[in-house]
Amino acid sequence: MAILPDRAHSSIRYQDHQLYFCSASCESKFVSVISVPSVEISGD
Repeated sequence: MAILPDRAHSSIRYQDHQLYFCSASCESKFVSVISVPSVEISGD
């Protein structure tokens, strides 16, 4: 397979992917730690 010409764009997408996973992981931990307060705030 030849290297795609939009390698730079692909790199940006890769970084976005990394950021997405990091955000999802951080959010998951955040929600797990304050799951109860989160529900109370959500009910407000």
